[in-house]
Amino acid sequence: MSQANYLLVSQNDALGQVLGHALNARWANLSTAQNSDEAFRYLERDQVEAIFVDARDVSECKPLRSRWRGPIVLLFNGDTKSAALRGYQIGADLALAIPCDSRELVARVRALTRRIALQPS
Repeated sequence: MSQANYLLVSQNDALGQVLGHALNARWANLSTAQNSDEAFRYLERDQVEAIFVDARDVSECKPLRSRWRGPIVLLFNGDTKSAALRGYQIGADLALAIPCDSRELVARVRALTRRIALQPS
């Protein structure tokens, strides 16, 4: 099975480490972008299965959704649930509290990716 490629939009290096560990390097490649502009430059040269967005950067969901049809997963700490709700309003497909069980994270992202892939364009 080939590795899936994912993109994290966050200015928080620690979140990248947590997410990378949860996804497991054998299962997925995780790249990072500081903002949606960097994310678009990345997407021009590489394909990704899903984009993860740090809830502290929830405003990045709107420009991402306007130009990308794939899954957007918002990652939030338990105390920032309002950001998760706002994320749904502006384009996130899924919001996950972190830290979370890595098996659940992988299963939910795979299910979301599968569902979106089955939708007609």
